[in-house]
Amino acid sequence: MLAKRRHQQILSLLESKGEVKIRELARDFGVSTMTIRRDLEGLEDEGLLLRTHGGAIVSPTGDGEAEVPLANKQATHQREKQQIAEMALEWVSPGMSLILDAGSTTAALAQQLQAKAPLTVVTTDLEIARYLSDCSDIEVFLTGGQVKGGVYRLEGDYTLHLLRAVAADVAFIGCDGFTNDCAYAHTIAQASLKQAIMSAATERILMADSSKYGRVAFSKVASLDDFTAIMTDDSVREGTTASPRLQERD
Repeated sequence: MLAKRRHQQILSLLESKGEVKIRELARDFGVSTMTIRRDLEGLEDEGLLLRTHGGAIVSPTGDGEAEVPLANKQATHQREKQQIAEMALEWVSPGMSLILDAGSTTAALAQQLQAKAPLTVVTTDLEIARYLSDCSDIEVFLTGGQVKGGVYRLEGDYTLHLLRAVAADVAFIGCDGFTNDCAYAHTIAQASLKQAIMSAATERILMADSSKYGRVAFSKVASLDDFTAIMTDDSVREGTTASPRLQERD
């Protein structure tokens, strides 16, 4: 297995489990423990994890919450995020105004929006804004605010102030975990930001891949009943006995 592919799988395991062990990784990948140690050292140098005695954990943010860096998210569950983005795109029509929450799943949607131009897009995500700024017939507004390192998200009072002035057609929102009842975020600041995004749009679409299902993070964002629709992948929609409420557009 190529090192790059192995690194992606290590990050995927880390995102879903929160911790990995060197001996288990060596056994599962069929390589030496020394190879895995070098893998973890390289990923730590990139800020993607924190090594521990015998393994690694998600790199902490410094505020007591384990928020996964954007690079980790982009490297994992790519097929599922693409599937969700394709479903979410059906909610978009030319001429609409949209809000895109920060995150790798909403970024997957952003990469498909050119097909629905002209559009107006408001986002809290620096990477999404950079990408869409090169798309013809898409007018992009970046909210401003404090930059959250590692995830390239804007947040804070200034961000909330701008969102209060927006009345968009559809908001696409990510989360750090969701159950049959609620969506969650790692921090109160994140939850407040997502709530502001929801309040600024007529339709509110939750986008979350199956790795988030069953996770309860620190802060409650909203009840699932507060969303117009919940977009997730087949692993949740078909593979669980208690799937969340999934709505289809009329």
